[in-house]
Parts: sequence; C-alpha cells; structure tokens
Amino acid sequence: MKKIFLPFLIICFLFAERRIPAEWETQDGIWLQWPLQFEHWMRPEMAATVSAIQNYESVHLIVQNQNHLNEAQNQIQDQGGNPDSVIYHIQAHNNAWLRDNGPVYLESDNQLIINNMQFDSWGGLVPNYEEDNAIPCMIAQWLDLSCESLDFIMERGNLEFNGAGTLISNWDCWIDRNPNLNQSDLEVILMDIWGLDQIVWTYGHSQYDVTTGHIDGVARFINDSTVVVSQYADPNDEDAWIYDAAAETISNSGFHVIRINMPGYINYYNWIIPAIYVNWLQIDGAIIGNAFNVPEWDNEAQEILEFLFPEQNVILLFTPEVNLSGGGIHCITNDQPSLTLDSSLELEHSAGWNLIGLPLEVLNPSYITLFPESIEGTLYSFSGGYNPVTELINGKGYWLRFNEAGSTTISGTPINELTLSLSEGWNLISGISTSITLSDIQDPDGIIISGTIYEFAPDGYSNAEILEPGTGYWVRINNPGSIILTSD
Repeated sequence: MKKIFLPFLIICFLFAERRIPAEWETQDGIWLQWPLQFEHWMRPEMAATVSAIQNYESVHLIVQNQNHLNEAQNQIQDQGGNPDSVIYHIQAHNNAWLRDNGPVYLESDNQLIINNMQFDSWGGLVPNYEEDNAIPCMIAQWLDLSCESLDFIMERGNLEFNGAGTLISNWDCWIDRNPNLNQSDLEVILMDIWGLDQIVWTYGHSQYDVTTGHIDGVARFINDSTVVVSQYADPNDEDAWIYDAAAETISNSGFHVIRINMPGYINYYNWIIPAIYVNWLQIDGAIIGNAFNVPEWDNEAQEILEFLFPEQNVILLFTPEVNLSGGGIHCITNDQPSLTLDSSLELEHSAGWNLIGLPLEVLNPSYITLFPESIEGTLYSFSGGYNPVTELINGKGYWLRFNEAGSTTISGTPINELTLSLSEGWNLISGISTSITLSDIQDPDGIIISGTIYEFAPDGYSNAEILEPGTGYWVRINNPGSIILTSD
C-alpha cells in the first residue's frame, strides 16, 4: 500500500485529473463495521442489512475480534443470510457508521485511490474515535490501493457526488468540524482533490440532527442531472424550511429536483423518529432503504422509489434502532466502486437508415449526444412495432437515420457480458464492446430460430456471421427467454 499525506495548504497544487464515481455506477462490494457494545442494539438490523445486500453484491464486514465475528455470523444467519459468503476483517474500530469514517474512493489515471478524511466523531459527539481514523487506509491496504490522508475533518455522509463533476454538501457540517475554514478556499481545494466543476452548498440543519445536517438525509442524486429532495408533508414543521431551501438551491444550480414525501414521525418507545426515505443505499441491482412500519407511508415510498429506479429491486427495511441512533441504511454502509477504465470506439454509419446499438456504458445515453450528426427525431426501437425514443439501452437495437455517411466516436466503460431478455417473434438487438461470432452466443433454452439473425446495409438485409460493436441486428425467437453475449 502506498500511503500519501498531503499538507492541507498545498493540497490543491498536487493533482492530475480525478473523478469521484457516482453511487449508481458498478460496484465491487459494500463495507460495514459491526457495532460495538454501546451500539449493540443495532446488530440485528445490521445483520438484516447484510443479508439483503449479499443477494446482489459482495459484503465486507469489519469486526473488532473473533468473538464479534462469531456473533455477526450467528446474527446474519438468524436474519436469513449466508454468513459464510461475507468477507470478514478483524480490525479495531470505534463505531458502526462506516459511511462517515470510511473511505472516499476516487479515480485518477486509471487507478482507484482512497481518500482518508479526518474523523472526529461528528464534532466530538462520542469520545474514543481514534481507531476509526485508521479504517480507510486499512481498507486501502486490504485492497492494495493507495491511501491519501487529508487534513480537513468531514464525513462521507455529507458528500453527494453525481460522477460528472458536481458535489452537493451542507456547509453547516463543514464549518462545525472546521471552524477556521474559508468557503472559497475550500472550494478550490475540493475541486482539485476530487476533480469537481461545481459545488452546491446547502445550509441549515435540525437541532435534533446529531450530524449537523448530513446531505444524505436531505438530497440524493439519482442520475447526473436529477436530485431527489425530501419534503415535509407538514409545511409548518420547524424543519420543513431546511428541505425546501435545499430543493430551491439545487434547482437554481441547474438540476432537476424531485420531491419525496416525509409524511411524519413514528413513536418508538417514546422516541420520535422522522420518516425520511432518501437515505437509501444503491447497489448493483437493488435499492435498499428504510421502512418505518406505517404501511401507508412505506407503500407510497416503495412506489416512488420503484418509479425512480425501474431497473432496480426496491427493498425497505425497518431499522428503528439505526434511525434512533441518528442515521439510516446509507449511513451504516460504504460502497466500493469498480474501477472505470474508459474505452473509445469509432462507429461508422451510412447515409440513410442504419441499425445501431450502444456498445459501451455511458453517462448520457441520449442519441443526440452520442450521434450528433443524426437526424433529430429518427431514433426508433422495436417491440412488436416501432416506437420513437430518445435514449439508447445497452443490448437493444435501433433504427437511426443520417443525412451523410460518416463515423462517430463513443467513449465509456466496456461491456464484456450482457444478458438479453427477448420476446417471441422478431427482436432488435445489439452486441457488447467486442466482436463475437454467432457460435459464441449462449442460448441455453434454444430460443433463437436458426438462420434468423440479420444485419442491414444500404443494399438490403443479409445473414450476420459476427455481432459487431455498435451495430443492430434482427433476431427471431420461438419462445420468450434470454440469451447471453459474452467476450469470454
């Protein structure tokens, strides 16, 4: 492990191009810290969280000692999980909130690097936090990554990145931890450290918020241009203005804002807990968020999240002990992104109609962005009939028209494997980032009708022999099912 300590005052001069991945990008795992004795009441809820996550991603669990490891295994099994599939790390720590004392991951020169911000237990709220400060660089050591220790104090729960150069953060939290900070100077530093183009500052926090206003309880990106912000159902609630002001600030900064209801409070053993639904964890294939055991509220939140994340399974867990302690599912987890190695492909097209596809994962799948020379309004998908669309989905084929022959270069993350769900009859498909022969298509149920994969050229259709990146193809299916395209 390479460990780099950077003086706070000169840190802004030391960096090349950098990027913080967004939380919806591909991940290699989720990390948690097993609660110690003073937070032991959270253990069943953390075990339930582990059980939910491990259906989709690898789980790393930091435990204090062998006894805690044994207990964690028992609790995970009690919650219906598989304790044997969890990766355990025995390491001294102080708290159960790895979102806050854990690492910030950044990409630089095709490498993944860990940043270790200083952690002071939310402004000294809880004593004995020194061991938590060592965790990010320990994770870097376990993952064989470089670790850079930064001189300012902050928690990752107050950092909301969109993966495209914007950070949303609450200034109240920064000035509480770092009373001598100047906002303008900090902006220069953060932009250089994390490769940012824009920082959106929100202000205000509830007097009951022990974090002094972490942004992950207020506003969350769902893509690089859209932010979900909580909205109190009671506009006269003493804290409603905080969320309304944040929504206005974010909207005025050029982002589309969607409000999600905070319908009220639950009473948990005479403790009052706000039903805040934005503190979700996004993993590969699922959204794991908080439920509050009020069916009307939870059902509404479930429907909204399913609408916002149509490709994800939405799982809401009732975690009142975690909520009572000051956080939610997002707060007790820390996502480890996969390293994004960008690739570029040059795609040629003919004058007139072309069958195309999207062979890379990209941040903006709009056809106008990807194919700026195309004729506006001519992108069509097929599902029993033609449908005009504006964005491309990996694995699907499309018609798109151009005035002149030419080429387009697309940059993004390579796709090495795709599973395509196909309907009976004709389907428009496209391939992955590399060329594959028809014999390499995995068709376990034999749903492809032999001899019915066709490519298109200006002189008409012909039988395809190879699926080329960025090209669309017709294929006929005898029964609904799935095929797999892979470069292996």
